[in-house]
Amino acid sequence: MPTTAVAVALSYVYLAFRHRERGFEWRGYAAGALSNVLLVPFTLIFIGGINNRMLAAESGTGKQLSQETVRHLIATWGKLNAVRVFMPLAGAALGLWNFLQ
Repeated sequence: MPTTAVAVALSYVYLAFRHRERGFEWRGYAAGALSNVLLVPFTLIFIGGINNRMLAAESGTGKQLSQETVRHLIATWGKLNAVRVFMPLAGAALGLWNFLQ
């Protein structure tokens, strides 16, 4: 997903530059790019730690986790993933808004 987010963000940056140099509205594309690219640090900072803890426990290289801890981590991962889903959705909405202007 992060690779796709960066590719989409670069597309929006290209559109923003092209529209700006022609005097058209461009800020929606720039905001869409930012919304998509923010997916990467969000994933690395917030979701990456949970993934690392779970994978280390599963492989036996990390601390064993109780069933309650695993449930809590999965619930937290689910909530964070729900937030993460809205980032590219917001980027698409901003790009569409700019397109329709």
